[in-house]
Amino acid sequence: MSETKSYELKTLSTKHVFSLVRVIKKFGIEQFKDCFFNPNVQKLFTEQTEEGQVTDKALEAVGIEVAFDIANIVIQNITECENEIYDFLSQISNLSKKKIEDMPMNEFFEMLIDVIQKDEFKDFFTLVSRFLK
Repeated sequence: MSETKSYELKTLSTKHVFSLVRVIKKFGIEQFKDCFFNPNVQKLFTEQTEEGQVTDKALEAVGIEVAFDIANIVIQNITECENEIYDFLSQISNLSKKKIEDMPMNEFFEMLIDVIQKDEFKDFFTLVSRFLK
């Protein structure tokens, strides 16, 4: 039996980048930058290249690795940017900021995880990693 979620997530688009950047800025870009230069990410890039070219498989693996690192950063720093996170989640979902503030804790964290696991989210950070090199 599948559980129905009280929220629906929109497809992430350019208009959501600015809210996401505000959250990242609150955490400090260095913490996010470290996600892309950790030894596991570097190893994935090295191991999964073909003829010096990064493969789609490598990009996907890096995206997943980075998403988990980002989830860890979010959980560690969530109190630093509470309002920014509520704003971002309300923009990318069908819920108001107030409804997100009042949702049960487990559902809130499930929502965060769902956002971090979205392909567009992983793609965004994979592309950002190219600029941070």
